[in-house]
Amino acid sequence: MIKDLNLLIKAFIKLLINRYRGIYYRYNKVSLLEKQYKEKCGYPCNLENPVTLSEKKQWLKLYYHHPDMRTCTDKYLVRAYIASLGLSDILVPLLGVYNHFWEIPFEQMPSSFVVKMNHGSNMNYFVKHKSHINRLLVSLIFEIYKRIKFEYYNVESHYAGIQPKLIVEPFLLNIDRKPLVDYRIICYAGNVEFITPQIYTENFRNEDSQYVYFDQEFNRTDMNYHLDQNPDTLIPKHRDRMIEIAKLLSKPFPSVRVDFYEVNDQLYFSELTFTANGGYSSMNSREKDVERGKLLILPK
Repeated sequence: MIKDLNLLIKAFIKLLINRYRGIYYRYNKVSLLEKQYKEKCGYPCNLENPVTLSEKKQWLKLYYHHPDMRTCTDKYLVRAYIASLGLSDILVPLLGVYNHFWEIPFEQMPSSFVVKMNHGSNMNYFVKHKSHINRLLVSLIFEIYKRIKFEYYNVESHYAGIQPKLIVEPFLLNIDRKPLVDYRIICYAGNVEFITPQIYTENFRNEDSQYVYFDQEFNRTDMNYHLDQNPDTLIPKHRDRMIEIAKLLSKPFPSVRVDFYEVNDQLYFSELTFTANGGYSSMNSREKDVERGKLLILPK
């Protein structure tokens, strides 16, 4: 009850911030983006001649529009896109798609499952046991989530126009209780550059491993921030197929991150992310941001 109340309050605050950002988004997207960039990166964004990786991603957010981006951003519609490429076997099983939380037929659901919104990130709810949740509070949380326009936060127009839906999927857990690893593969126009494994504990809090950048052979690169992770323990069984699929999915786009899970020796597609963290720099120096910027070639 207390946890859900806290989530409800946070969701409401998130909505208020979203509406505030929306005023600036509708009035002048470029000014909002430049303001956010200066705050987050510490220097002005050069949109006329972008050099750093983060500057180039801001340029893409404003001026690049691929016809499949919105479909691939939508966590529900992307499933049909993946299936159309003959990759149905890597889709997480779908338990249902609904307009409202109260529409979910709880009596037909397993005891544990996950509910997530399709039109943004960090709008999920992990049902560890369906008899232990307050359905009214959780319904209110998702009604707030549905009203959030994710494009307002970081001027990410590829989220605009997505029809909000609630997706219900199984609760993925390894039988041997090993932590779940989210393999995030950073790609540029079909080329795999980095793999950043993100480890989740049983409480679904990620460890520092998301800042460890590996190459395709799982050798550490000079992009590391935390070096306490043994790469040998992170190499996925389906590494080669992950890389093959990541190249296929990323080929149409200048920049995209392709995410996978490996659960009980089964490979699962997670999502496509075009501008992680709004495309703002996660580098600890501008020099590294410039170096990585060379990997991203902007379309003419």
